[in-house]
Amino acid sequence: MSKTTLCKFVLLASALLLPALAAAQRYGMRPDLAGWPPTSSRAAQMMMERYGPPDEVSDSMLTWHRAGQFKRTTVYREPVAHDWPVPHHDVLEQVIDYRVPPNRFDDLARYNGSITANRTAGELAVRCDREDSNLLSLNLAHEIASGLRTTEDARAFHVQSMEELMNGEPGPYVQGLRIDRRALVNTADPDRASPALAMQPREDFWRQRGRDRDF
Repeated sequence: MSKTTLCKFVLLASALLLPALAAAQRYGMRPDLAGWPPTSSRAAQMMMERYGPPDEVSDSMLTWHRAGQFKRTTVYREPVAHDWPVPHHDVLEQVIDYRVPPNRFDDLARYNGSITANRTAGELAVRCDREDSNLLSLNLAHEIASGLRTTEDARAFHVQSMEELMNGEPGPYVQGLRIDRRALVNTADPDRASPALAMQPREDFWRQRGRDRDF
């Protein structure tokens, strides 16, 4: 085989194998966590041991869909410092379908700044560094949203539950979701169209905007 033919063969093999190897790493093999901060790498390893390879892989995050009790689980490479109830880094976000009443959004924010609710999508998300802590936050968020606990009571119970967990005595709130399944369906809230705007076709609206303003 001539050198020219050999070079062509190598180039062809590379063109065929590299995409396949990339796909294998993305969808079947464990992702490369070299360079990830320790907290993020540890959380990613824990989730892979529990749920297997992630469904989506990028340089900045790993995501699992419908793994365990969660709609979505994401480990972020970049940590966010959070000092309550003890200093740690938020890297693990877990999401459930849940409708939070609009008048309870502020209560959830006062309880735990790492909880976010998406009214339109009907999702409730929390970030921490451990899944058991996320379960605790979601369970207490549900009780706040349902009017079963005040923000102050939830914060006190959260601290107590974390103390028990750290002492090797995990309670039921950190071991699974304590939410009736009926609260986890039909959670999206698309809101209602404004009558004044609904009378004008959307295409005409944006056409007019294009004439009035240069985007």
